[in-house]
Amino acid sequence: MENLLGYLSALLLALSSWLGGDMSVSEPVVAEVIEVIDGDTIDVLAEGEEERVRYIGIDTPEFDHETGGVDCYAEEAKSRNEELVLGKEVMLVKDVRERDKYGRLLRYVYVGEDSGGQTLVEEGMAKAVYIQPDVSHYQELKLIEEKARASGAGRWSACQNWCKNSSHDSSNVVNTGFSTIRTWFCQKLTN
Repeated sequence: MENLLGYLSALLLALSSWLGGDMSVSEPVVAEVIEVIDGDTIDVLAEGEEERVRYIGIDTPEFDHETGGVDCYAEEAKSRNEELVLGKEVMLVKDVRERDKYGRLLRYVYVGEDSGGQTLVEEGMAKAVYIQPDVSHYQELKLIEEKARASGAGRWSACQNWCKNSSHDSSNVVNTGFSTIRTWFCQKLTN
């Protein structure tokens, strides 16, 4: 039995290294939200350090900070995120990986007992995303998203016309090399 446990520990360590993550269990950290970047990214002050945090398990409409392009409902998602967390103490809870490829902390973000990410999904501001290995709450978030879609909450009704309307102001249409931000977003909306 000890050999099996040792083998499994070594396998987890190797898998962690291969995935580029840290498989260690960490305690939740309390932080103050000092800035909201968008619907799923915040800056916090935690343990005396400023950190950028990317919410785990959700994706909100994007801002293209280089060109000024904005997805449908990006402003609303950012505004709602500000209402939920800006200036408040939050609890940051790790899943598997420490950081993403951009260096942001990957965390579930809680205000009291409430999950900020879950609230954004419930209100149609965000969709659930499955990005391994950080998938502890994916099934729960996906069920919440399905209810939000079915009820037409937030972007699930508001953005349908935006995607269909070809005469929409094209000043926010950004060429990504394969498509436009609008086409890319509308494809994400239906997936």
